[in-house]
Amino acid sequence: MNSPKSKKSSSPSEIAGSIGSAVGGIVGAAAGTIASGVAQIASQVMPKGGLAENVPSEVAVSASVTMPPTDEEIGRRAYEIYLSEGCPEGRSHEHWLQAERELSQASGS
Repeated sequence: MNSPKSKKSSSPSEIAGSIGSAVGGIVGAAAGTIASGVAQIASQVMPKGGLAENVPSEVAVSASVTMPPTDEEIGRRAYEIYLSEGCPEGRSHEHWLQAERELSQASGS
């Protein structure tokens, strides 16, 4: 009589480890391929000395990103407006909007 071949059963942690290793290998390979492609494109598009050396300073300054005013800055300015108007009641929302508008125009955002 022939006995059926017994299969080695794997524990859940062994299976999870095998799957993790396979996925890790696939993700690692994909990341390497993407990084290589980005480097190749950048070398074709980017000027030899890099961007900063080839852009006139006027352009670099005007292209800088301006951040919108923070809530703290707006709150400080709204309080200044409130004080300058004699501390009127019930106008905090108007003061906030005015401060936000003034600061946004000043920062160019």
